[in-house]
Amino acid sequence: MRLREEGKLVPIVVDLALCPTPAAAATARRHVRALPVDAETVEIVSLLVTELVTNALRHADHPPRTIDVHLESSRDRVRVDVTNQGQGFTWDPDSVDLKSPGGMGLMLVDKLAARWGVEGDGCTHVWLEIDR
Repeated sequence: MRLREEGKLVPIVVDLALCPTPAAAATARRHVRALPVDAETVEIVSLLVTELVTNALRHADHPPRTIDVHLESSRDRVRVDVTNQGQGFTWDPDSVDLKSPGGMGLMLVDKLAARWGVEGDGCTHVWLEIDR
């Protein structure tokens, strides 16, 4: 659904407070698929939101109360914000062991997102943007 306000497209915003269960990533993907964007963008954002929600499940202080997901689709970009009660982290791409299973989700984020970052102030907030 595209909303208009005085002839302008209004960004589509979805805010989710997900239960910290294995179904959380699937729930986030379902909401990504409902965004009014092209199929390629849906696939990329679905993959990356899965990575961020899965990381929130695996690395947050246990048990996290919720995993908060903010999706915003505007005319020129899609933004994803995932927040949990973790202590934050610093990602070092040089520390990724390509021969070990796992640990490569943020490499995907780094390669596919136009911009992304990590912020922490009593929680972990990871965001990314995909240009349309």
